Amino acid sequence: MALPATRVVTGKYTNPATQTAATGFVRLTPLPAVWTDTVNGERLPGGVELDLVAGQWSQALITTDAAGVEPGTNRYWQIEEHIDGQPVAAGVFALPTGDGSPVRVATLLDPDPGVPQYAPMVLSVNGEVGVVVLVPADIGALAADGGTLTGNLTVASSYDGTTSSDSTRRITLQSYQRATYPGHWGEPLRLDLLRDDAKAMIAWREGYTGNGLRSVAWIGAHGKSNDGLSWHNHISIEVPDLSGALQTALEIPYAQFNTPNGFGIAAADVYVRAVAKLIASGVPLIVEGSPGTNRDLVFGSTDGTNVGGKDAYKRWAIRADSVAETGSNAGSDLRWIRYNDLGAAIDSPIYGKRSNGFIGLGGNVSPQVQLDIGAANSGSWEARLNRGATTNSAGLSFATNAVVQWTVGMRNDSTNDLHVRDNVNGRTPWKVRTTGAVEAGLGFARGRTAVADANYTILTTDSRIAVTSITAARVITLPNVATATGQEFVIKDESGAADGTKTITVSGAANIDGAASKVINAAYGSLRVYSNGTAWFTY
Repeated sequence: MALPATRVVTGKYTNPATQTAATGFVRLTPLPAVWTDTVNGERLPGGVELDLVAGQWSQALITTDAAGVEPGTNRYWQIEEHIDGQPVAAGVFALPTGDGSPVRVATLLDPDPGVPQYAPMVLSVNGEVGVVVLVPADIGALAADGGTLTGNLTVASSYDGTTSSDSTRRITLQSYQRATYPGHWGEPLRLDLLRDDAKAMIAWREGYTGNGLRSVAWIGAHGKSNDGLSWHNHISIEVPDLSGALQTALEIPYAQFNTPNGFGIAAADVYVRAVAKLIASGVPLIVEGSPGTNRDLVFGSTDGTNVGGKDAYKRWAIRADSVAETGSNAGSDLRWIRYNDLGAAIDSPIYGKRSNGFIGLGGNVSPQVQLDIGAANSGSWEARLNRGATTNSAGLSFATNAVVQWTVGMRNDSTNDLHVRDNVNGRTPWKVRTTGAVEAGLGFARGRTAVADANYTILTTDSRIAVTSITAARVITLPNVATATGQEFVIKDESGAADGTKTITVSGAANIDGAASKVINAAYGSLRVYSNGTAWFTY
């Protein structure tokens, strides 16, 4: 199985004073310590130690830009030069594949031993040589029993190009005690706020987008607001807005809002506030409490100085009330509560009784039917159906087994007439016009349509046809007999001018009393007809 691309590296060491070959050895190790051959599925750990032969060494090494090797970047070789009689020196170099020809290590290392890539290794501490026992102070570390760190601390994790092993470095804090007041011993991590407007935040940073490390989320606590005008006294979860500035998304108070140097808060005043949206996606949002207590979802107004649902800013509430639960689904009834400008409850304009599902409107909290409007002795009430425009309809329907039988309302026509509609048979047996005329089935007609010296075709919306003038024979045509089923019409010579010459002929597609037409040929004559759906009849 072929390894990834390699290249021979050589080294030569000569005493500059005696021009003799140096003795000793070199050690070559990869950085990071373990590479991964992703092509052959092999791990590539370890390095090599080479003795100098005639002051020289030679070794084939995997190049640092070889394809199929991870990590793909920041891969190097480290060399330790243990030359007899000299301090040990160490260097780091990249080994490009290049043309594949052997290359001298001296051309890969910076010639200046003082640069970070090539620096002497310290083999003594505080003047001691050999095996040295270090104490924390020797390396600037904290003592095991604690101390104060004044610089930054980074616990770095490595990545070997795979997710099959755990390369994460951790800080683990342990506790056997409770964080009880006033000692608060069980606090393995403490963030101290040392100024009233300080924020002690834990930040999450992303460094994989090519923009460097930048914070994307914070959680922490603070007292005074950024502008110094108020006291927030809360712990908050914050995220950046589009400009990168921190914005609070969720907050919980640790002291009363706007209380300088506040400490502690009454249990009844504790809240969780989502500044923008609170979404329960596919799961219930539950407001719970013991039976016999009010459980409210409150909507309020704020002027920027009140938070936490203060009573003075309540406007509406949806409540499962404190009515005792006594079995048979009784108790914990539903109320919509409205509040005045001072936050005091006014009434319950909507009430739902859990035991039977009855709804009370207009302050009715004891509904006796499915929809009960208005409370006893509470004054006048009305309900309105608004159709918006004459092209729309508005009605109150009555159904049997979910099939609408009757509708009372206004049709989507150009009038504002009130119709009682027989939805099963598709007819309107009762109609009240805006003129005050009432039309009702086969019983009576109250509308009037004036016709002045002209022929006229009766509409199903007509009732009385009044011929107000006539100078020649005229024809009054009846509507479709089936469409007018159950309707009656009166044709009347109001002019008093009808005679044997100036006749009024009434006809239609269907016969009238078995004849094609009927004629009014006497002054002030009239004709009354009704339809049974297939023919016309006089009466």
